[in-house]
This record gives sequence, C-alpha cells and structure tokens, in this order.
Amino acid sequence: MKYLAKLQDHLADIQDLRILGAAKDVLVLDRGRLFSIDKATDVECEDTSLDAIVYAALSLGLEASSGIILLLPPEHFSTSEHGFSKLQRGALLQALRFQQDEIFPGMEPLMVTAACSPGSSLALWMRRSEFERWRHAFAMGGLKLLALGPRSLLRQYLGQKGFSAIDEETMLEVTVDPRGDLTRWVMQEDSGSEQNQERDPVSNFWAQFQKQWRIRRSDYLFKPERKETKSRLGLWLVATVLVVGLLVTFAVMPIVQQLARRAELEQQVAELTQRSADVLNLREEVLDLEARLAPVLSYPETSISSLLALLDRFIPKGSWLTSIRMTESVVEIDGISPNPPQIIEQLSVRPEFSEVAFSKAIQQDLRTGLGEERSRFGIRLKLAGIDFEGWRRSVRKEDE
Repeated sequence: MKYLAKLQDHLADIQDLRILGAAKDVLVLDRGRLFSIDKATDVECEDTSLDAIVYAALSLGLEASSGIILLLPPEHFSTSEHGFSKLQRGALLQALRFQQDEIFPGMEPLMVTAACSPGSSLALWMRRSEFERWRHAFAMGGLKLLALGPRSLLRQYLGQKGFSAIDEETMLEVTVDPRGDLTRWVMQEDSGSEQNQERDPVSNFWAQFQKQWRIRRSDYLFKPERKETKSRLGLWLVATVLVVGLLVTFAVMPIVQQLARRAELEQQVAELTQRSADVLNLREEVLDLEARLAPVLSYPETSISSLLALLDRFIPKGSWLTSIRMTESVVEIDGISPNPPQIIEQLSVRPEFSEVAFSKAIQQDLRTGLGEERSRFGIRLKLAGIDFEGWRRSVRKEDE
C-alpha cells in the first residue's frame, strides 16, 4: 500500500507537469510591472487589479488561448505548519483539506498545496474564489491561466533545491531544503525599503531564466483541482492493461503483490530502477502469453465468401451449384451442368485449387425438359495454400 501511494503521487506529479508543459510563458508581477520570462520583456501595470494585469499580459504579445503560469507577490497566499512528515503528499493534502475548518475557522473554501519533508511540512493556502476570479479574468482576455504561485519560489519550480531568498518588495524570506521542499516562510523587517524602491523595478533575477523556465516541480503551484482522482487512476490502469492485451489481466494481481513485497525490501533503490524492473517483469509475462497463444493465432484461415466468388467466376454458364460443403481445406460441391467434365477442366487449372476430381458418378437430371441434357455431378477439391496437417503437426510438437 505504501508503494501504491507513492506511485499514485508520482502519477499525479507527471500529470501536473504535462499540463504545465503546455504553458507558453511564465509571467511575474513585480513592483507594478509584469515580466515575461519567455520574452525577457516587461510592461507597466496601471494598478494591481485583475483587468490591469490581464491587459498588461495581452500587451506582451501573447497569442490567443496561450497557456499562462502567473507568479504573484506572497501577500496573495498564506501558510501553515504541520507535523505530517511521514505522509505521502496525496494523503497530506487530504488531511489538510479535512482540517481546514480547524486551521482557518470561518473561512470561505480554500485551496491548498503542500509537500512532505523530513521534519514539519509547510502548506500554502489561497482562497478558491480568488483563484477562480484570476482564471475568469484571463479567460475573458482570451488567455488560459494554468497555474498561480508565489514568485519567491520561482527557482523551486525550475527544479533548484537548497536555497534561501528574500522577496525585496514584501521582505518575505523563504527557504527551500535540499529535497526541494519549502521549510521557511517568514516576514522580515523592512530596514531598507526606500533603497529598494530606488532600484530598477524589474530585477535582473527574473531575466536570468530566459528560455530556461520549463517547470520541473509543481509542489507549490495552485492549479484547478482534479476531481475523481481515483477514477482517473483507474482509467489509466485500464488503458495500460488494454495496450498490453486483455489476457495480461490474469497476471496483474500477482505482479502487483510482487512489486509491493519488493518495495518493502528495496526502499533505498532508485525510482528509475524500480520502474525498469516493472517493465522487464511485464515484458516476460507478455512473451510467455504470446508463446502460449501462438497455436491459436496461427490457426489456418479460410474465406467462404472468396471461395464462392471463385466458383461463381469459373463455373461455365448454364451450370449451377445445388450444395457446398467445406471441412477444413476440403470442399465438396454438387450441381447441375450440361457438361460436368468442362467444370473439372476449368477448376483444375486454377492455382487456388488442387486434387480436383469427381466425388460421385455423373447422373442425368430427369427434371429437364426435352432437348435439354443436363447432368447432376459432385466434385471434391482442396484449397491450395491452407495446410491444416502442417498446423496439427506443429501443435503436437509444441505439446511434446
């Protein structure tokens, strides 16, 4: 169960990174200006209202329906500390949502994002209604807001770990540990605010990430909350099973149990090694099933419709069939014709047939009128290229 919880968290992270990978730009709001990491340009905002920021984003030349990640000053977020260091991230988020009324009594519905660390974990919160207002404002401007987050954690989003930074506008100090988890969120005394205001409103710190802004950690970015996560995980598992094959279903449960036992014994093994071992196990199961199903898949096939088309094409005019019987590659036909030997000649020269011969004596058809001489005939032939005997020998050999 512990391994499954870790795998579920990993799949959720992959899905988040896939969604954030569609972003066209990361925008940073800093001291009344909106900075574009992708374009390394900035534009002034008349005020910090939603409409002004959306207008500034559009003036940066973003295309319609572009996916945007917006980083805001830290006053848009609040934080809380918790002693859930042993919980997986998914379980931690559920626990925080469950305790929301106790942590922030009387507050409107909040959104939370957090990551586990060896000690106490810090969680970030923001109002759900505020997040929806941001999304709606960007949607009205023709842009798609994929995520919101504190600008002071930009380096953490880009995959950097083990750093401490101070937001010069709000004097907020944040610290990220070597694991990449947020461990400190403290307001410092603003001893040099006048000096800070005289500096260039767009810090060179943002410019250094030009063309290097691909989000690699999404722990503290606020995204639209996924619904029915378990159902999506189940659909992912079903899709995986269908790719491998329906018959692999019979081997899934033993493999899951084996992986669970292995996870308990190999907790220090790298995640990439575990995933490689899983793939190798599945490959062995697939090869074994393919070997067992080989006789069934190689069963000779015959086409009745193709056979009827050939017979209709090469039986002379004035002749017709009254019955047809087919046993594996042997075909027996009965019919009426004014010249049965001609039918034998026509079918014998065809490469699709072999061993063409009469199966019964030719008899005159008594139902014909005067002047019409037709005879009843029976012909037996074999379909060329269909070897049922060879297939039986191969099956017996495999059984031995």
